[in-house]
Amino acid sequence: MVARLLKRTPSAMLPDWDLRDGELDGVDVATPIASHPVNELLWNSAEIYPDRVCVDFLGKTHSYRAMANLADHIAFALQERGLQKGDRVGIMLPNCHYFVAFYYGILKAGGVVVNFNPLQSERDVLAQAGDADCFAMVTLDLVATLPKALACLRAEHTQKLIICSMTEGLDFAKRLLFPMLKGKELADIPSDKGVVLFRELITSQNKPKPVDINPEEDLAVLQYTGGTTGQPKGAMLTHANLSANTDQLTRWYPAWKPGGEVMLGVLPLFHVFAMTVVMNGAVAKGASMVLLPKFDPKMVFASLKRTKPTLFPGVPALFQSLAKSPKAPLLQSVNLCISGGAALPLAVKQEFEKVSGAILIEGYGLTEASPVTHCNPVMADGRTGTIGRPLPGTQFCLRDKDDPSNLVPPGAAGELCIKGPQVMKGYWKRPDDTKASFVDGWLRTGDVAMVDEDGYASIIDRIKDLIIVSGFNVYPRMVEDAIQAFDEVEAVSVIGVPDQARGEVPKAFIKLRDDVTGDFEAIKSSMLERLRAELEPHQMPRSLEFRDELPRTMVGKLSKKELRAES
Repeated sequence: MVARLLKRTPSAMLPDWDLRDGELDGVDVATPIASHPVNELLWNSAEIYPDRVCVDFLGKTHSYRAMANLADHIAFALQERGLQKGDRVGIMLPNCHYFVAFYYGILKAGGVVVNFNPLQSERDVLAQAGDADCFAMVTLDLVATLPKALACLRAEHTQKLIICSMTEGLDFAKRLLFPMLKGKELADIPSDKGVVLFRELITSQNKPKPVDINPEEDLAVLQYTGGTTGQPKGAMLTHANLSANTDQLTRWYPAWKPGGEVMLGVLPLFHVFAMTVVMNGAVAKGASMVLLPKFDPKMVFASLKRTKPTLFPGVPALFQSLAKSPKAPLLQSVNLCISGGAALPLAVKQEFEKVSGAILIEGYGLTEASPVTHCNPVMADGRTGTIGRPLPGTQFCLRDKDDPSNLVPPGAAGELCIKGPQVMKGYWKRPDDTKASFVDGWLRTGDVAMVDEDGYASIIDRIKDLIIVSGFNVYPRMVEDAIQAFDEVEAVSVIGVPDQARGEVPKAFIKLRDDVTGDFEAIKSSMLERLRAELEPHQMPRSLEFRDELPRTMVGKLSKKELRAES
């Protein structure tokens, strides 16, 4: 049966939307959403697909059976060293098999995973570890990570520091070559009390003690927000939140072949998008994960040639970069790509789909929703420029950004608010922030959106990015879309800068395509002339500034924080 997009009228007599009753393009939206301990995903797949490759890390493979056994050893070792249910364990690792094993091992032991960005500054790592009060921290013996993790141990923000060997995680050939070629990247092992080497951690073959997990109440992950708009906060994601979002996502692609897909994992697993979509999604369906420690086009194409992945989550900048490469035909093994983290420009979607033959769809989410709430349909035509429809079991509404107790009239823009089983429990040790993030039980996203009559939502901008020019609201996204449409432009970021007469005005920072040459001042003048024909006077940028690169987050999302700091 074809699903209905219901329009219901709450007390405010204005609509919210969700998908119910039957199927949408093959998507099961009627069966209750899953709710179970997240760690069960690994052991269920190990039972069904024991010999299937679970992780391929730079050519070294680990079967589902081997990965489940390793996670068991980790769980037992943590319990043996004193970990109690609810204790937090930090993971400061790049993409590698250690990450997967520790993630599921910590959860099976009853612990809570705290993801750390290995590229964070020592100051930020210390602040996060202190806030989370970690029982243990896991990292690699690399100069880039070990000193920061050690600082947490010495500051007593963690009781134990578990150090994994980079070389021991590689295949035989790379294990021999790494010390010779990359020896300067290896750190000396400290002798501090509390330091435990991974090889010493897993000497026992005993099974961990069973832990009674209440999926609805017990935390699985403390996922700290990126901090691009303020002080980072730990979103409390329960086992139910993460198992639900995994179920919602895997349903969205009815053509998914259990035990038959290969997932290319370029996005960092410590980021909530990759944690859920790449890792939990792959493990739930017995897919093989091809993990790369970072985005490097040469490394990506080598993996494409060797492993022939079929699924490839990413961000717009990543897809744009790969589509321009002469090696782009190697992408033709891929069937589905999901883009998140930022708006997907139409030109990028069209170019990537042309060279790869894959379906590239745009979705939407946020840390506080585990993260995905919306996605364009996979098995039918979506609507370019929108974030698609809500996932099964997800509701959304639009509320007045100045008074969120009120819904907005039909056809008007408003703050996107979410309800669903993937929505967080709240912020760790921040009751006031938790209260402020919800209105009438709905999660406030901070994003301004519009929705069409069929329930396809379009993000206009971040509320905090709003620019007020002489009393007029200017959404940077609208200005960015106008500039992004120019053939010369690869990326653009618009912020508000102070203006004595009008309060503030837009300023655009632009990265031109690499093949653009000539008189850049003339190009700038031409752009401004074209913009005057497309934008209202209050929307016009005061200036255009060309940059060789624009600041981005770890996952490739354009970041305005650095640009604001300069202004």
